[in-house]
Amino acid sequence: MVEPSTVAVGLLVGLGGVVLVTRAETVARLEEQWDAIGSVRTGPVEPARWKVRGNRAMGIVLALVGAMLTVGGLVR
Repeated sequence: MVEPSTVAVGLLVGLGGVVLVTRAETVARLEEQWDAIGSVRTGPVEPARWKVRGNRAMGIVLALVGAMLTVGGLVR
């Protein structure tokens, strides 16, 4: 029996993970801009390399969890 809600959540989580993997630097830059709100410093903000790597790793985890949820919802 297919669980549509589990499949839908799995697809959304997986899609979010893929976006985070492919756009890790853009997401990290956006997070840094949000963190810089209220700061006296001016100019563009550049995310640290560890933050980009962390976002990419989290994206991989989310994509895997999304895949497992999707397959689990289809197999049930």
